[in-house]
Amino acid sequence: MLATLIPLFDENMTVKAYSLFTQKKNFLLNPSFLRTGMHDGVGQIQGFELIENMGIETLSGDKEVFISINNISLFTDINEQCKAPHDRVVLLVDNAVLPNDMYINRLKELKNSGYKLAIRKLPVSSFEDYRQVLLLMDYILLDHKKIDITKARIYFTKIYPNTKVFKLEQNYRSTQTIVCAANSLIAKNERQIRKEVFSEKEKGEAIGVFQAYSDVEEGDIVTNQIAALRREHDYSYSDFAILYRTNAQSRIFEEALRKRGMPYKIYGGLSFYQRKEIKDVIAYFRLVVNPNDEEAFKRIINYPARGIGDTTVGKIIAAATENNVSLWAVLCEPLTYGLTINKGTHNKLQDFRGLIEEFISTQSEKNAYEIGTEIIRQSGIINDVCQDNLPENLSRKENIEELVNGINDFCAVRQEEGNPNVSLTDFLSEVSLLTDQDSDKEGDGEKITLMTVHSAKGLEFGNVFVVGMEENLFPSGMAGDSPRAMEEERRLFYVAITRAEEHCFLSFAKNRFRYGKMEFGTPSRFLRDIDTRFLKLPHEAGLGRQIDESAERFRRERPKVQLINPALSPRNLKKIDPTFSSAAGTVSSVRSSGMPAAVGGALPVSVQPGQQIEHERFGLGEVLQVEGNGDNAKATIRFKNAGEKQLLLRFARFKVIG
Repeated sequence: MLATLIPLFDENMTVKAYSLFTQKKNFLLNPSFLRTGMHDGVGQIQGFELIENMGIETLSGDKEVFISINNISLFTDINEQCKAPHDRVVLLVDNAVLPNDMYINRLKELKNSGYKLAIRKLPVSSFEDYRQVLLLMDYILLDHKKIDITKARIYFTKIYPNTKVFKLEQNYRSTQTIVCAANSLIAKNERQIRKEVFSEKEKGEAIGVFQAYSDVEEGDIVTNQIAALRREHDYSYSDFAILYRTNAQSRIFEEALRKRGMPYKIYGGLSFYQRKEIKDVIAYFRLVVNPNDEEAFKRIINYPARGIGDTTVGKIIAAATENNVSLWAVLCEPLTYGLTINKGTHNKLQDFRGLIEEFISTQSEKNAYEIGTEIIRQSGIINDVCQDNLPENLSRKENIEELVNGINDFCAVRQEEGNPNVSLTDFLSEVSLLTDQDSDKEGDGEKITLMTVHSAKGLEFGNVFVVGMEENLFPSGMAGDSPRAMEEERRLFYVAITRAEEHCFLSFAKNRFRYGKMEFGTPSRFLRDIDTRFLKLPHEAGLGRQIDESAERFRRERPKVQLINPALSPRNLKKIDPTFSSAAGTVSSVRSSGMPAAVGGALPVSVQPGQQIEHERFGLGEVLQVEGNGDNAKATIRFKNAGEKQLLLRFARFKVIG
């Protein structure tokens, strides 16, 4: 006989009892023996057989032993089989025991014989139906993977007010400051069993709060902080985790980490450019750039579904192979290459051909952002992922929208740097470099972990970054005005904070390119839920004071000047002819297309070395050098988080602040 003793702990992590699991050595020959502690079909309960042979003191000392009893063995002669003191044995039944007179009477008999009783596998929804059974139980075992323990306790204590609740209040993972911050946060939830979690670890540092000008700068801030912590504390990369609310947010941080040469892995998911919907869109891009790309052709010829089946595709492949031409060539001239298909299929193939040819004919006139958004819309991909509100489709939609954001960033950055290569071909070249890095072996060395907050449950890391702390992002816009949904979002945030052992950082962006336009972000309401004593707040814009004063004041004031026109794509930025003075080293009238010359009709400001600027994407910076004239005027700027960049002033999106 094979036996396992599983210790059961109380709130002080003291072993209070053991659960005994047994099985016959030959259980593979008789599957009925596989169920632990059950009746073996001949009247003998395996757990009692083991206790009789070894003695209960040998097994558990002075502790209770839980023995599994099924609905059949429950009615055997248990008193005859059990040689141990009855008060040391807990009979463990499951939901196969029904709340009827037959079972209730049998449980009462066993209870009167001195046994203790326990039940498992009972859903919370059945508590009321099992009231009479539960009244006989000394213990109830709940599966935390299948049951919301908090909800179960609240419900159960309402039905049975005399129930004793044991609170596990010591946190063995995080510093005192992190635990106190988490306590102050979760205290805002009404639906909970109140407890005060504590930690006996060192006090630790306050939770850092970072304010970024954009999601791009947020990525730079996080990577810079990781590099700084590694220098100061000699951490390995595996000591860091970046947590976000939605999978789509990974792109920014993946790209920021790649730029710094920092290894990373996506926990519980795929790297951004490895996700199916992204590969589908990229396949369209590849086919438009190169119609002879066979892999791209095969991937999208019937996606979204257009009635072109595998049989037809097989015929195209066979014809192409036989004639030593590309699949696209066969598609363009099916009769020439002997493709035998009916009229309906022929029309569907030509519709697909016409769609791709239209994209091909216009791509040279458009930048990557313009042709990319057109392909996504006209191909039907976005309609396919938006056909319902299933969570997986919402996630696919968010990923595609984030891809669009990435294309916009690609075009905008290159324009500002004076790089004319902003075509779809250029974008695909950049993606190719990124996906080459994705092919690195998963197990190669230690890596920074990127994951959603949901995936982080049960895990721990030395240093945790919780990013995207903005309204409609975290908490999710899906929560709406539902108090219950908002409390669940707050619980998620609690989980995120308490993953950290030593350092925790929270970040949000003032501006984020979403849904085809630049959006002004509002810091998450959850930031003001945390007691400011446990936060290290940013100095910019007096946010620390605003948080401390009131909830209403904790938000970013909208700028008086809008830096860009959200309706304009990078291609449509207006060219401004700056005037250059070599003697003074200044350039005047520097602004982006969407920025008015000045508020109230004031004269345009000039740009010169030593000035402080505020860039919509890269944040704060100092002008180091201005050179060139006219359309070729450039400024070298050292940004606080993004490093040095040389920007073409006619496209530069910043304002002078000092």
